[in-house]
Amino acid sequence: MRFKCSLPPMINVLLKLAAARLLKKNYGWLTLTGWASFSLASAWYSTHWNSSPAVERALVAGYATLAVPFLEWEMTKAILVEKNVMQAAHTITCWGLIPLEAYFYHLCLLFGASSLVCGGLGALTCYVAHGLSTSPLGDMLTTARVGALAGASYAAYFLIGSTGKRPALGQTLLLFIDWFLPSTTGLRAAITPRAHFHNLLGVPPLSFCSQPASTVVLTLWIGGGTLFTLLRFCCSRSSNATRTD
Repeated sequence: MRFKCSLPPMINVLLKLAAARLLKKNYGWLTLTGWASFSLASAWYSTHWNSSPAVERALVAGYATLAVPFLEWEMTKAILVEKNVMQAAHTITCWGLIPLEAYFYHLCLLFGASSLVCGGLGALTCYVAHGLSTSPLGDMLTTARVGALAGASYAAYFLIGSTGKRPALGQTLLLFIDWFLPSTTGLRAAITPRAHFHNLLGVPPLSFCSQPASTVVLTLWIGGGTLFTLLRFCCSRSSNATRTD
């Protein structure tokens, strides 16, 4: 009899798998909490010590520029157990899931965890940047929404890097590209999520792209990354089946 597993138990298993991977790497939790702390500390410093403080600049300084990309880089490796998405999906097929089901379970966990962590951190960072003298609820909700979208788009971005034979190298290469390539004045900014994330936070505005357009671009990153990895997954399955025959 084929074993069937509902979504919540399977997501729970994958969460434990990702947490176990982070615990196995002694610096895993330190990395995650370190970047989150850096984001909050950067917002506090920008607000209290900058001669011309601005919430948008405080958010971009630590949260959008460093914390979110590096958090997503670490989370993607943890959830995929530093394997490519095909290998990661294969590790749970022994529980009775077909490979395509296992693939979608990993995607649900990756996008859900990314949106939750980045959105929540964005809201906290916005609160710290505002300080106690204002009521930042509206800005917190907006930042949480933008952070959740950016987190999912970065997850899709690094997911593409995990489809090769050396997923860790692929993800690191994409992190390098995201860090050095974007420009706010040329079309190069359209290649990675970073410039569009900054655009949605308001600093710096893109010279050729509105904020609604940046929202569309980040959404397309999520859809495009999912479709690309799905095609790679199906091609890998077909190739393995051909070799078996």
